[in-house]
Amino acid sequence: MSIIPKETIIKQLEDYFHVKLQQVKCKQIIYEGMLSNNMRMVVCTPKSKMYPRGFGWVDLTTVQLEAFDKYTYQILAIRMEGGSLYYLHVQTLTPYLTIESRKYNTREGNHWKLYLYPDHIRITGNKELYMIEPNNLNNL
Repeated sequence: MSIIPKETIIKQLEDYFHVKLQQVKCKQIIYEGMLSNNMRMVVCTPKSKMYPRGFGWVDLTTVQLEAFDKYTYQILAIRMEGGSLYYLHVQTLTPYLTIESRKYNTREGNHWKLYLYPDHIRITGNKELYMIEPNNLNNL
């Protein structure tokens, strides 16, 4: 099954927000731009395959979150195998990213594992579910 190319997503977001997004130097899936109201915008476009258990997953690192802090408008556009997209504001997700739910390994460092289901996101170590509707730009 295919995953929508990040360039397609960036074009959709440019049209939706009337903004020009540029790839952040040395970051393959992160783009930035300036909105018409002079707010800085960042978009992160990770991808995941769909596993047989009915979910996909991505990691969100503390380094990424710290880098996003310099932007007013922070968007995750998670691309799933099979064509689903999860658009969300990073700010709406941060209450779910608790210290207790944070993981560590030598590859990602401190991070959260986001499990992506058809109608919600579950963060490892957090009982609360982040409800979301795939393929809906109006989530933003």
